[in-house]
Order: sequence, then C-alpha cells, then structure tokens
Amino acid sequence: MLKALNAQGSLLPKIILSQYNALFQTMAGMNSSVIRFPFVVDSPREKESSVSSSKEILNMIARISSLPQVILATVDYDTFGVEDGGSVNKIYLDTQFSVLNEAMYTERVDEIEGLYHLMTSEGK
Repeated sequence: MLKALNAQGSLLPKIILSQYNALFQTMAGMNSSVIRFPFVVDSPREKESSVSSSKEILNMIARISSLPQVILATVDYDTFGVEDGGSVNKIYLDTQFSVLNEAMYTERVDEIEGLYHLMTSEGK
C-alpha cells in the first residue's frame, strides 16, 4: 500500500479500493480494537471511467461492510444503479460552491455547535 502503483485509467482506483478493503477486512477479522474512522472517498470515477467501470467502482465502495461508515463524494450516483441494499443515506448538493446554506444551518445550529464544542478546548 505504500508503494507507487503503475496502473492506468479506472484500474488505479479499483486497485486502491481493493487494497484498502483488504486492510479493513483484515482489521475486522482480527477484531482489532483501533478506532475505525469513516472512510472518505472523493471522486472515485475521475480517471475517465466508462459507465460499466464506474458502476463496478461504486459497487465496490457500497459493499465495504467492515467499517461503520463510508463517505462517498461523486456525481450522478443514481444513474449507475448501485446495489447498496437500501443502506445508503444520500445528501444532494444543489447549490454550487455551498455545502451548508443558511436555512440548513439555522435548522441544525444546536447540533453543529455541540459538535464544535466537542472538538475544541471549550468542550473539555
């Protein structure tokens, strides 16, 4: 996992995902007590993947079951017919250059501030 990979196109993200998935499965199989942070995957289809290859990559991600949470950032997720077993929580961003708009912030301000205090010295 620490060596550079010589792969082209969509083969590279498939190899990387396979390596990480093997690591996560090994950790789960050994009942490792380490904290398992969410696995964040940003744009796994960036290497000009074909539709079928994109579907394979997204299905690989959806099948990672040895982690408590996988966060995936991608476009057109629904068009690939990912077999997620209904366990996916989707968040659609429809405002360019904005993840959290004012209305959503107002709705979640208590939760956001509570998390902020947990992650700063104010929460100690």
